[in-house]
Amino acid sequence: SDSIESTMNIGNDSVYILINKASIKCVLAFIIYLGVTGNKYNTIDEIHLPKNKKIETIGAFADTFALYSMQIQGCCASITEDSSVELYYTILFNLARKHGVKYQFSNYDFISLDNSRNISDTRIISDVYEEKKYLREPIQFYLQATLLDYPIVKYLSYYHVIEWFFQKIDNFLIAEIDQLLKGSTTGREILEKVKYYQEGGKKITGERNHLLICIKKYLADLDDLFRRIDEIDQNAMPYYETTNVSFATNSDTIINRTPSSETVYKVLMERVYSTRNSFVHSKQDQAEYGYRPYEHDKLIRKEIPLVQAIAELMLINSALVRNYAK
Repeated sequence: SDSIESTMNIGNDSVYILINKASIKCVLAFIIYLGVTGNKYNTIDEIHLPKNKKIETIGAFADTFALYSMQIQGCCASITEDSSVELYYTILFNLARKHGVKYQFSNYDFISLDNSRNISDTRIISDVYEEKKYLREPIQFYLQATLLDYPIVKYLSYYHVIEWFFQKIDNFLIAEIDQLLKGSTTGREILEKVKYYQEGGKKITGERNHLLICIKKYLADLDDLFRRIDEIDQNAMPYYETTNVSFATNSDTIINRTPSSETVYKVLMERVYSTRNSFVHSKQDQAEYGYRPYEHDKLIRKEIPLVQAIAELMLINSALVRNYAK
């Protein structure tokens, strides 16, 4: 089957979802869209035809580039354009996370699935539908990461998901301290709260500290993180438990599940942040702990399950409850 069709029944309401091969009308609109935009999103640049293959029909064009469309409808027009886009990103995220579907897309009207065989099972819709609203911008970074294969760019795309939450952490801290000031909290209690969000005397707004606070806030259950890493790659956790990221830092970055959660959070932060810095910065005086092209690519690839799992759990744990049928 080349389509998935499902109606999700929620109480007395329902949401109708159809993922189908793009119609001829949709394909023509897509071609016009590429012409108008000059293919500025490189939607099909990376797809190459087999030697001597010709595309002679619109249908063959859709087959060659695996173009699909998604239709979302609610009963009694309860699904608005905004909520359908929210649900669209929820489905895309879960298709990628749970079923390994990869995308190249230019906007929410058209989807090109890199491995469309993964959506041929009609049971998938019930698996990827959630009554949740995910944040669109970090989801886009996540979907980009799933498509890419070069380890540095893939790692950075997952890190961008995490980094997106840094501003939310600033807002969270401000709101929490404002709440303390409005209450009967003493100056000492406020100082203790500030110290809680500091690491090694560094300012609260430093990137290293932002990362630490994000991990604490959105990964409250570390067992969830370890389980997800095992699902992504069963060899990853044994590697993290025995091997430092020696190309990135001289700090101890071995992840030991047994110490206090505070210790594990700090090690997670150090491992992720130092890995990221190793190929973002290439200063000569830091050459001892820096990325060397090709030589360290395999080691960086081993770090991807960790940053992927952290990014996924931050997206999941920051999602809002959303009933799309009402």
